[in-house]
Amino acid sequence: MFKKGKTHQQKNLFGPYYGYSEAMKKRLENSWASSFFEHIFLAIREERFAVLYSEKYSRPNVPVQTMVSLLILKELNQLTDEALIDAFYIDYRFDHALGIENIDSERICINTLTHFRKRLLTYEVQTGRDLLGEEIAFLSEHLAESIQLDRSFGRMDSMLISSNCKKMSRIELIYTVNRNMVRAMNTLDGIDIPETYQAYLKPSHQKEMLYRLHMDETQTRTDFLLEQSLALYHLMKSSDQGKETEAFTHLARLIEEQTVETEEGTRIPLRGNELPSGNLNNPSDPDATFRKKGNTTSVGYTLNFLEIRDRDKNVGLLLHYDVKANCYIDQAFGEDFVTHHPLMESLHTLVCDGAYDRVETLKKAKEKQVEFHVTNMTGGTCIKQQIPVDHFVMDQ
Repeated sequence: MFKKGKTHQQKNLFGPYYGYSEAMKKRLENSWASSFFEHIFLAIREERFAVLYSEKYSRPNVPVQTMVSLLILKELNQLTDEALIDAFYIDYRFDHALGIENIDSERICINTLTHFRKRLLTYEVQTGRDLLGEEIAFLSEHLAESIQLDRSFGRMDSMLISSNCKKMSRIELIYTVNRNMVRAMNTLDGIDIPETYQAYLKPSHQKEMLYRLHMDETQTRTDFLLEQSLALYHLMKSSDQGKETEAFTHLARLIEEQTVETEEGTRIPLRGNELPSGNLNNPSDPDATFRKKGNTTSVGYTLNFLEIRDRDKNVGLLLHYDVKANCYIDQAFGEDFVTHHPLMESLHTLVCDGAYDRVETLKKAKEKQVEFHVTNMTGGTCIKQQIPVDHFVMDQ
């Protein structure tokens, strides 16, 4: 059952706050906690999260203000869930930031955080709406308006975000997709698993297929597993209930990405250097892709973000972010933002690194009367015997 939290700042006259020493009260009021309570905690729109809870009379939820604030404080302070719960119960600043007057009456544990995240994720999967992301965007806008942020100057950059999924080798990926398909078949009515594939249901089969082979057997085993993938696909594509499973979706994608159709109509495996960059890397996180950026390799996503910097107030806020598969390049992020984002109406100057440089982006920025500046040029490390391009001086 949904229950609203605090809507005011008035403290209980008989609460523990008035038992603190004057020095301690002064420290609390001058700390980040007071500003957080006033500008973040009280600004959270709890009613939007009511859809996560039952309308029936039942045990009320922990206030959404508290849950959202805890998730924000966790990231701001780079805390684990365990450390966050410790800070909640021990750190006076956290209590002050969350408007808690009597910590003994509060009951929050790690499972409370887990269940709230699960509700958010379930709702996003069902509706496509990220309630927490929308609220963070609203709070950023609320802060910008509170301090009357000058939005004429922006800085854009990107970073790789690693997925929590395991980085799989090619042979392990193919095996896992096949095994998941066989396991799904085992749960469906009216489908008999051929004897050839029943071994996938045995716990010891994975070791036999993946770890007990010599280096020179890897390619042969990979080709064999792909042949089984093709056979499983042809076996299941005529089954309506089989095609509706997530395992079949991953299997179909695997075949599309890992094989190529010949002129005769048969499919043969691609070599490792022929695989597309956006191919499936782990069925537990099918959207995560592989990318090498500089000397860093990552399986996951790319986060692109824009900081609006008020140089007179010496303060900046992130007012835009976008998450894509990590094979999405900075040039595309830059063009998307310059073309479509409403912040372009207030910007006068946009600064990015050289990876965002694209002729179309420069043209569109000029059309909107925004100065688009790129900094360092992109490229690999210069060979010692060669003259680097940045040593040349351009007259025009």
